[in-house]
Amino acid sequence: MEKSERNTQWKNDMVERCESLSELKELLDTNNDYHQRWKEYINHLVEANHVNYIQMGRLCHSSKNTVKKWCKEGAIPQNREAFMKIALGFRLDLEETNYMLQRYGKYPKLYAKSMEDAVCMFVIRHYPQSGDAYEYYLQLKEELLKILRQSELSGEIPDIDTSSVEEGVLSKETLEDFSAFVLENRKVFLSSFDKLIEYIELFIKSKSDNIHDFIKSNELDFSYEKMLSQLKTKRECPSRIKLILLGVHLNMSRDNINGMLGFAHMEPLCAKDNLECVIVYVVTNAYLNNPSYEVESAMVLQYYNRNPEIQKKAILYLKEYTEFPERDDRNSSDMEDGIGAYLQSVLKELEWEDKDIFRFI
Repeated sequence: MEKSERNTQWKNDMVERCESLSELKELLDTNNDYHQRWKEYINHLVEANHVNYIQMGRLCHSSKNTVKKWCKEGAIPQNREAFMKIALGFRLDLEETNYMLQRYGKYPKLYAKSMEDAVCMFVIRHYPQSGDAYEYYLQLKEELLKILRQSELSGEIPDIDTSSVEEGVLSKETLEDFSAFVLENRKVFLSSFDKLIEYIELFIKSKSDNIHDFIKSNELDFSYEKMLSQLKTKRECPSRIKLILLGVHLNMSRDNINGMLGFAHMEPLCAKDNLECVIVYVVTNAYLNNPSYEVESAMVLQYYNRNPEIQKKAILYLKEYTEFPERDDRNSSDMEDGIGAYLQSVLKELEWEDKDIFRFI
């Protein structure tokens, strides 16, 4: 195990052991080095490309204030798309793009079976001689998605490993050959997030008839519904933090959230990120203090046929819980409004500086 992985695991374990907000605050203070390293990295890109904040904003399709926060405060970009804008704006190669995604965004490297990632990989390998690389990426992605939506998708999804798809994407030298490859493997590309969609809908249907009703009844931001709609129709990778927060609103456990992130081809919750550190603390404490959440998750997952191991564990937990009802007598906080409300109260008590996040909680 590499040093960075050991440090991440250590920090995750420390969060689980936190017994008070004062202990959590001390742990959050140790995350400054993570933001400092990002600050050094992004400033290195700025200096190497000889651009100012206004020029950088244009290159990365972000506001001047946003890029200033990255460079001066070490603020981490809030979603995967922002990292891709930076990579394409500065015309990074594939290795550097993957490094940035994994090291600073906690996302896995570009995933060849994802439509948007495959297009991004092709663009990186064949940057246009002139013009905006990100605009070129958007245009090409939309054109290919349009073709895929109009094509037939009957029959079984072929069992092609990711490395073979990646080799196919990277070997195409012309747009015509790349487009033909995408069309030939359309079932693979359009099914890349099917497990994620099914997993989320399993939790949603345990609470409401559909995502619209769930969003409305819980008074959540409309962008959640938009995110899932885009995921189902375009198979686009959702925002990491909004996906995590959706899991919080669905009262998922830490393992459930990590499972969902895995289906989205993302890294597990990482306590090196301050917000995710707080989320790990909140979810862990909610499950420790209120056993009903564990029962709720187990009842949902006993029907998850995609993974027999998950189903088996859920059924065993329910059997064990039924046989030992005295667990209901454990000390518990009511948390009747759900884990999302608990997270909001913790962030307020911590006097969280990023007020925008409250919009999604």
